[in-house]
Amino acid sequence: MRLLLAVFLAVTSAGLVATPAVAATAGPTISAPASTAGYQTVAITGTATPGATVELYESAYQFHALQPALYWQDGSNAPITTTAAANGSYRMTRWVDTGFEFAVVVDGVMSRTVVVRNRVVPILTVVSGKAGTVTARIVETPAQPWLTVRIERKNADGTWSAVARGYTLEHGVWSVVVKQTSRRTYTYRAWVGGDTESALLAAYSTAHAVKIR
Repeated sequence: MRLLLAVFLAVTSAGLVATPAVAATAGPTISAPASTAGYQTVAITGTATPGATVELYESAYQFHALQPALYWQDGSNAPITTTAAANGSYRMTRWVDTGFEFAVVVDGVMSRTVVVRNRVVPILTVVSGKAGTVTARIVETPAQPWLTVRIERKNADGTWSAVARGYTLEHGVWSVVVKQTSRRTYTYRAWVGGDTESALLAAYSTAHAVKIR
């Protein structure tokens, strides 16, 4: 035993003992904003082996089925890829029209999956075209149907009361005519509900005042 210990110490002092093998290179990393608002692009960033090809995978949140992201804008349907820079960083952008899941693949290794939720942006217009009525119209982006809509009117004490309810139709549009007292000015806002299955977040519109004819 003493002989073995002496040999070990001698070899160690001579620098001949092999160090433990370095762990296998970690897979690619990915980062994206937790949420965005409306129909727009989001930036997808991360790190990978310098010079490696980074392939983007995506899925609408409701499907949870990652597939290669395709460049549909020019009709080519080419896969979305980029090359990691010398320092290993990469960056890509992607349009989102609902909640989305993203991941990247480098040399056959997939990163973790990130989720980007989408907050709807309701655009409200209110017009009093006929005496004693107000027409409220909603256009929301991203244009998603069957989202809950509520039109609210501001009260004198600063609170809000619902005066109409409904659901967005195709292209995210909805309108309603509400009876109101003539020759009075009211302030309205719209609320559009989210959808947990699609990772859509609810939001209020900007408030607008209108004088009832």
